[in-house]
Amino acid sequence: MQYFLMIFFLVGCVSQRQELTISAAISLQNAAAELKIAFEKENPQTEIHFNLAASGKLRLQIEAGAPIDIFLSASQKHMNILQEKELIIPTSRKNFAQNSLALIASHPHEHFDLQKLKGETICIGDPASVPAGRYAQEVLENLKLNAQVKKIYADHVRQVLAYVERKEVPWGIVYSSDINNQVQLIERLDRKLHSPILYPAAVIQGTKHEKDAHAFINFLLSPIGQAILKKHNFVGAYGP
Repeated sequence: MQYFLMIFFLVGCVSQRQELTISAAISLQNAAAELKIAFEKENPQTEIHFNLAASGKLRLQIEAGAPIDIFLSASQKHMNILQEKELIIPTSRKNFAQNSLALIASHPHEHFDLQKLKGETICIGDPASVPAGRYAQEVLENLKLNAQVKKIYADHVRQVLAYVERKEVPWGIVYSSDINNQVQLIERLDRKLHSPILYPAAVIQGTKHEKDAHAFINFLLSPIGQAILKKHNFVGAYGP
C-alpha cells in the first residue's frame, strides 16, 4: 500500500508542474537550451518549451491565437504590432538583450573592403519577416550597395548561416550571436549602419501562467540570465 501511495504522490507532484511555451527569435537558439536548464534549475515547478522561428512568423502565430505564454522578439516592430493589437501585457515588456551584425563568407578573405561586395551574391534574411534581414538591408543601403549586389533571401537568419556553411552562397550577413567556426568572420559591422538591434520580451495576454511568465522575463534580466546571453555573444539589456 505504501508503494502505491508513493507512486500516487510522485505522479501528483509531476502533474503540478507548469509548462511555459515561449516563442523566441531563432537567433536565440544557442542560448535557449542553456536558459531553459538554468531557469528550470531555479524553478523546478516549471518546464520550458521553446518555439523558435523568425520573429515575423512568430508574431503571426500569436495573432492567429497560438497558445503562447511569452514572446521573445528580435525586433521592436513585431512587438509593437502585438502591443497595438493588445495581445501582450504592456507592463511586462522589457528589452533583455542587444545584438550586432557580422559579414560572413564561405572562404577566407584578407584585408577586405566592403565595397568589394559590388557585383557579388549575398544572402540575407527576408526583410519582410526576418529582423536580421531588415537590419542587413539598412546596412547595404547605407553603404550604397543595395543595388550593386545580388541578394538571396532566406526564411530566417539561421538559414543564411547554413547557406554560407554549405558554400551555396559566398557571402552572408548574420547576427554576431550566430557566428560559428564553420564560416569565415570577415567583419563585425558598424552599428551606426543600422537601427539598434534590441530584443524585447513580453507576456502574452490571456496566458494561464502569468506569474511564471513574469518570473522568466525577470530571470532573463537577472545576472544569471544576462551572463548566459553574453556567453552567446549578445550584449546586455538596454532600454526600458
